[in-house]
Amino acid sequence: MRRSIGFVAALCFTVAATVASAADAPPLKIAATLGVQGAFKDIEPMLVARSGIPVNSQFLATVPLVEKLLKGEPADLVILTKAAIEDLAAKGRVVPGSQVDLVVSQVALAVADGAPIPPMKTKEDFIALIKSTPSLAHSAQGGSGIHIAKLIKDLGLSEIAGPKTTVVPEGFTGTLLLNGKVAVAFQQVSELRASGAKNIVPLPDALQARLIFTAAVMTDTKRAKDAEAIVKLLTSADASAAYKRSGLEPVFKAK
Repeated sequence: MRRSIGFVAALCFTVAATVASAADAPPLKIAATLGVQGAFKDIEPMLVARSGIPVNSQFLATVPLVEKLLKGEPADLVILTKAAIEDLAAKGRVVPGSQVDLVVSQVALAVADGAPIPPMKTKEDFIALIKSTPSLAHSAQGGSGIHIAKLIKDLGLSEIAGPKTTVVPEGFTGTLLLNGKVAVAFQQVSELRASGAKNIVPLPDALQARLIFTAAVMTDTKRAKDAEAIVKLLTSADASAAYKRSGLEPVFKAK
């Protein structure tokens, strides 16, 4: 009996020590695209609660984030567009086989809460909006901003759009919309929702750019097992629900 009590006590001590050790560890750094920032308001607390691993999530547009990572910015886990992850993988910066596709994101536009929602079913609808709107904003280096800038150029709308376009270097374009500085804001659906915009319309299918956001473990991390544990939680049922609420569509089967 005494031996059993001693074994249980030792086991409890071991578990407590393991939990304490995880809590005392420095936060696992997650470097992620702005597209998942809204979802992470719900996901990050869940990650910590279920894994016991403290995390520090930092968000930035894809292009400048990749540039920082390639210059040596430390990160244990990254969530970026699939194309960006593949580029990092080609450069040997992510652990082979650690890539997990999480969600699909759509590019959209938002107008002020009291404004009529513009029709956006065809290419002609998009062209008409660009011509009629008094002002618009898109991001400078995010996937959505690059896509919108290319559409405007390819559709021959540069001279019309240029004088009334605000290019946002970082952050959410919806902030300018809510502050009354522009009439139309373009960005990912999830980014527009995260900014507080409500009147959101995806681009027409013919002009849409559906981006896949992918998670991967960085090769220079010293905490690969912790990062892998977090990736598993990023494909949980609760994470899936959070993605959907933020305007993203999960591409995995929830575990």
